[in-house]
Amino acid sequence: MKTFAINNFESGKFLVLFTFIFFLNLPMFAGFLSFIDRSIINVFSLIICFFMYFFTYRGSSIGFKNLIIYFLVVIFLFIQFSKTAITYGFLDGLATFLRYIFYLTITIFTYQRGLTKSSINMIIFLSCLFCILSACIGFIQGNYSYLNGAYRFMGASASSAGLAIQASVCLFLIYFKFIILEKRIYLSLSNCFWLITTLFLLYILLITQSRQPLLGILAVMLVHLLFFRKTLFLIVLIVLIFYSNTIIESSGISSTRIATLFNNLIQITSINELEDIRDGSLIARINYIKVGASYIIENSLVFGAGLNSFQGIYEAATGKDGVAPHNDLLLIFVEFGYFGLLIFFYGLFKYSKTVITKKLYFPVAIIIFWALGLSLNNFLYYHSVALMMFFLASLSLKSNAILSIKKSNL
Repeated sequence: MKTFAINNFESGKFLVLFTFIFFLNLPMFAGFLSFIDRSIINVFSLIICFFMYFFTYRGSSIGFKNLIIYFLVVIFLFIQFSKTAITYGFLDGLATFLRYIFYLTITIFTYQRGLTKSSINMIIFLSCLFCILSACIGFIQGNYSYLNGAYRFMGASASSAGLAIQASVCLFLIYFKFIILEKRIYLSLSNCFWLITTLFLLYILLITQSRQPLLGILAVMLVHLLFFRKTLFLIVLIVLIFYSNTIIESSGISSTRIATLFNNLIQITSINELEDIRDGSLIARINYIKVGASYIIENSLVFGAGLNSFQGIYEAATGKDGVAPHNDLLLIFVEFGYFGLLIFFYGLFKYSKTVITKKLYFPVAIIIFWALGLSLNNFLYYHSVALMMFFLASLSLKSNAILSIKKSNL
């Protein structure tokens, strides 16, 4: 049996994984648990998952060099957290502080030890299960919100964007399952189940009317065709170029936010006309960049303003509270300054270099999916979905022939 190394989840793993994924996904039910403050839910979820993870890996060893780097990063994160705690309040940065340590810990251990194929399959199944459970609760409650000119489905989440990110990452996990884990695809009850699950997750994603996660899924599909089905890629590309309007009209999505933005963009003849687009979400994101980036530049904050500091900065500038940056690069710049951006681009360079050296395909799909599907939706705030992306990024770098671009099941 092909594995990605051996881990302690192998014995009694389903109950352990179920409990772990349950607590991990607890913040994705913040709308259903609206009587509890979201910061408390996030902190509680992270602490429980921390204890579970460290208990499971309590006998694991880590190299001295990696241990030193790990503690240096934790100290740096604590300093950044202290800035926020002093300026804006203790809870404002605590959940973010715990998230980043959590991402760092699990990324290192997953890359170092790996996971078995059966454990990965269970993680994918349970992640999809909790996403669908959230949607079912949302259907029962009629949980829609009117935002940016559209009624958007929220499921049991506190926002439609949160559910959209969750659904899109579940779709990406299913894609990982069939392109990496399975030797071949054939007609079976199991595969029919995954096909139905995929279609239902796509439906959930569509009714959230969140545009970027859907764009990320479509982009991954096109990149897959480019790598493995070049003729089909050319056909699809030609169809999209010449018949996109016809497809939108005939599909019945012409009144959605996705189609409206598309129609606005194709009518632009010069870059100056971007300012004339009346799209609340797009205009707000441009304003977030102006406020956040200006604060760091004007105050010459080389190491940033601290963890989760954007909300306080934006509230001081505009009077609106509880606003997120909606841009991962802006988030890094505000929280970690020029130093943070430098580290991010260096890490992206090293990751890309490894991908090119080993001739791996799936990490390319991860980068495309993040850039086009997640980077403008604060996915780092949702630790259940962010963890899955770091988890996939670690696994996809393992030296294994089945990760090569030479073959594909799809």
